[in-house]
Amino acid sequence: MADFTALIHSSASEATIEAAVSSVLWADRIVVINMAGFDQTASIAESLGAEVITIPQQPWNDALRNAQLGTVETEWTFVLDSDESLAGGSGELIDALVSQRGGDYDAFAIPRANQIAGQVMQSSGWWPDRQVRLFRTGTVRYSERLHTAPEVLTGAERIGSVEEAFGLVIEHQNYPDLSSMIERQVRYAVTDHYDSDPESFDVGAYAQQAYETLGRRLDVATDGDLSRALATVMAWDCVIRALVHWDSLDPRPPLDEFLAVPITTAVAAPAAPHPEYDALLAAYEKVLRSKSWRLTAPLRRLRGND
Repeated sequence: MADFTALIHSSASEATIEAAVSSVLWADRIVVINMAGFDQTASIAESLGAEVITIPQQPWNDALRNAQLGTVETEWTFVLDSDESLAGGSGELIDALVSQRGGDYDAFAIPRANQIAGQVMQSSGWWPDRQVRLFRTGTVRYSERLHTAPEVLTGAERIGSVEEAFGLVIEHQNYPDLSSMIERQVRYAVTDHYDSDPESFDVGAYAQQAYETLGRRLDVATDGDLSRALATVMAWDCVIRALVHWDSLDPRPPLDEFLAVPITTAVAAPAAPHPEYDALLAAYEKVLRSKSWRLTAPLRRLRGND
């Protein structure tokens, strides 16, 4: 049987740390990285047998995990955030996964179920949402960018995908409501790391990502109106990040006009004459005529023209 360390990051989330730690009691060692706070996170974790490493409060980035990963001595590492947990029996599934496929892979991408505003998402880019969380110790390095897939140092071909039917799922308590999600997305955008070279800034790439995000995350048939709301938030998140990135540059490069076009599937004429309507419509049509198929294809699909 392989030996495991479960590494849990906690940013003072007392409400969920008990579930997170309790779900990995099968691990040989449990380490909770606790950002210094004033709640009972550390004492709850320690009462369940976890080791607690306290670090100063700071804006979160995934690279904060790297220092603690360097202290792990077991063969395999499993990473969770404190708002995540595993169902009962997951320890046996993880051991079976490593026994059966550990010779072929150094890391595994595991399905994650996301609960948002009281609803477990079934599609819309939120499921199966595979995350690289189980890996051979020393083979993974995290980026300073937020929510970026970690680098598997032995190569992408050494990442195994865990199918939903296997039964191993990370359960993620994302946001209690839409307002909480919007607030956190803005905070993530403002505190993220961006390239400081003005020459590398491409506002068109951000706009392209916004439209692609809208197309990828919109599945009203499966997830209802919440899918529409979340897709809009995530598409506009790309636009907000573009503006935060642009604002951090010196000098600020020009902004292309289509960034201001609302994330929408149609442009309706205003009920009364509007001085900016013609300009907005022209900008919208410029997007539709773009030579970049990747930018315009999601829009055409949403409008039913594909």
